[in-house]
Amino acid sequence: MVNALREAKYQSVLERNESISLIEGEAKFIDLHTLDVSGKNVTADKIIISTGSSPFIPPIPGLNESDYLTSTTAFELKELPKNLAILGGGYIAL
Repeated sequence: MVNALREAKYQSVLERNESISLIEGEAKFIDLHTLDVSGKNVTADKIIISTGSSPFIPPIPGLNESDYLTSTTAFELKELPKNLAILGGGYIAL
């Protein structure tokens, strides 16, 4: 499901729009319209930075010994759990 959503939201948009270029790498702004991406300068009128994210596992005693889920692994479940406690905030936890 996660892969399908990612495909629908991002990859297909890139493929349908010739004015968007995907450039992967470590980047930093040089000025308002220029990025240094892994040693190569890239200039554009509009720049979108999509850093992505990964789940944060808080240092709660005993958590590593439990069968916890992340926002990613929860989508891999074949059956809903009988009980579920959600820790976190923002739109993903909601």
